[in-house]
Amino acid sequence: MTERRNNSPETEKSTRAVVLFDIDNTLIYGFSIMLFARYLADNRVIQNSLLEQMNKDMKMPRSTEEEYKIFAETIVAHFYQGLKGHTLEEIEKLGQNFLSDYRIALKPYAVELIQTMENQGRMIAVSGAPKEAFLPLGSELGIQPEYLLEGEIVNGVFTGEVSVNMALGREKIKAVAEITAEDFNKQVSYAFGDHLQHDSPILDAVSSPFLILEENDPHFEKKKREALAKSYIPVTKDDIIQKVKQRIAGINSRKQT
Repeated sequence: MTERRNNSPETEKSTRAVVLFDIDNTLIYGFSIMLFARYLADNRVIQNSLLEQMNKDMKMPRSTEEEYKIFAETIVAHFYQGLKGHTLEEIEKLGQNFLSDYRIALKPYAVELIQTMENQGRMIAVSGAPKEAFLPLGSELGIQPEYLLEGEIVNGVFTGEVSVNMALGREKIKAVAEITAEDFNKQVSYAFGDHLQHDSPILDAVSSPFLILEENDPHFEKKKREALAKSYIPVTKDDIIQKVKQRIAGINSRKQT
């Protein structure tokens, strides 16, 4: 595979490495927003009728960029409508209690991957996961929860409106621009995502972009070819750790030459 290189003096002088993570279907199975919404419904925060609407949202078409944009705006709006009138303190406590459920959703390689990457750079989540859900898991894993879904809060209470929708491509582009604005070393930075289009802002920002694919996906070979065409590194749950360690070894050897 052809490595992406940027040997400008500006890049060579920078020293800060980052490891960017998508969360949903990358580190965990499924969508955090739905996992947390179900938990909140069980705890009588989100009404069951709104949860049913979110389940319908999940069936919306998402094939094109415009369809995905409408889906992401709709489901996130419904989620934060469900939090209207509840305090941040209450939702953060429920997020802490949700941690055990969230751990169960972790993919089998997730913990070892994070342990492998923790010394490679500052680990940052750039994801459409709700911030209050991810905070406890992020703290446990050592991933900084800087770029996630956020609801509007006034005087400590959710208004029902969306403040930041990190499920949208334009928000991920803004996040990456902030991350890479100063003292950023692309050559020793990594990113992990599961979608060719939706995760492209983080994957395109680094020289080691890993695209996680499901081998039972009927479009596996097509996605693999598309990943290679974009100079992404396609991996599966079975070979991700091996390929990541090989990449790290290669980068470290180049540092020493």
